[in-house]
Amino acid sequence: MNLFNLICSLLAFGAYETGDLGETGLVFLGFIPLIYSLTFYTIPLLRWVFSWGKNDYYHRLNVRKRLFKTIFQSHSPKISLKKLTAAANNTGKSDGKEENLSEKLVQDVMQQVVFDLKGESYLDDQTGEFMYDFSELDVEIADIDNLRAQKKDDKGLGNIIMET
Repeated sequence: MNLFNLICSLLAFGAYETGDLGETGLVFLGFIPLIYSLTFYTIPLLRWVFSWGKNDYYHRLNVRKRLFKTIFQSHSPKISLKKLTAAANNTGKSDGKEENLSEKLVQDVMQQVVFDLKGESYLDDQTGEFMYDFSELDVEIADIDNLRAQKKDDKGLGNIIMET
């Protein structure tokens, strides 16, 4: 329908050139449909241009969430880049919607994750693999587990005082 409006508005300009259409007809049959049609096409185009950069940002945030989940679920303070990438690719595969992450993307995102979790990244001398060390995070998780174990579950209501 919009393509029809665009074509008819262009035909109205041709009719005005030949003298078959007056100025009022040119406004109502030429300019208004032309502006409507161009707006109809340019708004989605502009939204696509402005959201293009945001999509990459949101993609990196989603990868970051997957890496956080993988780090917290791996019960080891030290993990190699290959194992981290493989574990992140195996999480969420039940629904089949998760993409396979490349080691380059994981390494790029992990630069910020290591900083946020107060970890370290280094190259292992023995194996030659890129390693991540989250020893401090492991200690904090152990402390949290100890606090949860020491927590008293006070399910009693205590003394109930009723006033009227």
